[in-house]
Amino acid sequence: MSTEGNLWCLSKWRSNRDPHQYAQNVTLSCDLCPLPHWMTVYNGLEMLAILRGVPKAHARQEVMNYVDALGFHQQADTVIQYLSPGDLCRLHFAAATVGAPTIIVLDEYTAYQKYSVQRAMYYILYHLRKRGHGIIISSTSVESHLPVTNRLAILVKGHIHDIDQVDNLVTRYSDKGFTVVLHLKNDVNVEQMFAKHFKIFVINDMTEVQVNIQVLDATLTWGTVFERMEELQAENRDVYSYIITATPIDYVYNSIVSYEIGRRSVIDDEKSCCCKYLYPQKPKAVPKKETLDGLIPFEQRFHITKLTELPWSVIFNR
Repeated sequence: MSTEGNLWCLSKWRSNRDPHQYAQNVTLSCDLCPLPHWMTVYNGLEMLAILRGVPKAHARQEVMNYVDALGFHQQADTVIQYLSPGDLCRLHFAAATVGAPTIIVLDEYTAYQKYSVQRAMYYILYHLRKRGHGIIISSTSVESHLPVTNRLAILVKGHIHDIDQVDNLVTRYSDKGFTVVLHLKNDVNVEQMFAKHFKIFVINDMTEVQVNIQVLDATLTWGTVFERMEELQAENRDVYSYIITATPIDYVYNSIVSYEIGRRSVIDDEKSCCCKYLYPQKPKAVPKKETLDGLIPFEQRFHITKLTELPWSVIFNR
């Protein structure tokens, strides 16, 4: 087993060969493993914390905070190569965020994770972003990442197109307000509980353990409503979990793409005049109006202020 001094020398040599390992300022959470497979989970995270400037006296506490938050109690002393794919995903997230690096790039970091683990990840990212750290999240569905996201960009053929702030997009394509679904452990006075954190709200529906509440405060954004709900849950032990919904950002993305006809492509602008003349772009095939009218219309089931049916992926466990 290598000593700590050997690891420092090894990290300088491996940083040129595998830049995703031992990163200090810009970290990456993806399929690539950021740590040697022969190290244990605890030792690997402790080494990264020390490399990123955490004092050695406080490194253990820093790592144990991640172990407690991400549920690594049974895997803390496990060698990395023996971890399951789900545990590896959590390890990649912890390795990318431990020590609070300057810029963090995350790719599908919540895949196949428990809801409690996802909440812990959101909590860590929320506080890192609040302290000024740059966070870039890549995902096929950004709906679940809205609490820690403030801008939306679309990757097209290797080019990143910055669209706009998420709050502006949601406001532009939907009505104002948020729908909050609470999962309660016991019967409580929901109206009194919400009055401490929100000014304008309407209780849409209430069952034995679930409450559907429409929040209409004009100054609310994704960040502020998430922050207030965290405070509400911390003050009330009877709140088991909550979900904040709005017009799905995936539908906003589809709306943007549907209006791309007539816009010039960035890739085409980079071509030379000779290439455009020799290899002209073929016109896009446009379906007939009869064909479009024959398509089955999309039924909008989930509305920003009228959530009458929960998505299939929302499953509560008492």
